[in-house]
Amino acid sequence: MQNKTSAKGEKLARRLSAILATLHQGGNIDKHQLAEEFQVDIRTIERDLGERLYGIAERNDQGRWQLTHTARSTIPVRQLDDYAKLAGTQHLFPDTSLRYLLDQLHTPAADRAT
Repeated sequence: MQNKTSAKGEKLARRLSAILATLHQGGNIDKHQLAEEFQVDIRTIERDLGERLYGIAERNDQGRWQLTHTARSTIPVRQLDDYAKLAGTQHLFPDTSLRYLLDQLHTPAADRAT
């Protein structure tokens, strides 16, 4: 029973991390697309967005979800990437793509130190 609970918790953590990463990159998301992407019921995504991410995500006028005004940083990540390119400093920063960032969440710290 412990392994099943642990697996469910890990699945939830990965899903919420992916949703937050997309939102923090300035995206707005459709709950139907998320349900399909994560192969879960639409009610699960509604619970994620409306309850688990309450105060962080909000529905916009088009019915899509975005970061709340207070959760938004003053400079979106994609603009920081553009600035680093303009300044010629992009080589100083790791890959900031969503896939890279999510991979870092799943890599043990000992592996990254090598």
